[in-house]
Amino acid sequence: MVDLGAHVLDGSVIEPETDCWLWTRFIDTEGYGRTSGMTAHRASWLAFHGPVPDGFRLQHTCSGRRSCVNPSHLRVVPKPGQPRSGT
Repeated sequence: MVDLGAHVLDGSVIEPETDCWLWTRFIDTEGYGRTSGMTAHRASWLAFHGPVPDGFRLQHTCSGRRSCVNPSHLRVVPKPGQPRSGT
């Protein structure tokens, strides 16, 4: 079994100016890294934080760098059409 965290680290390079971990393997036509049947940023979140809850998705906080897989540059947000917590 592959250690997903090690796989993410091995497949990315750190951009010193932004601290983005840029995916260096397969990038799809929309600019997202892909690995293990999912986006690379989702694989990173899974490796370092666990699964994304149902009804939520990941959003990049680093100026839309779709190839960034740094888990500290990701946040969990409700999917469109999902009620917000506390409303």
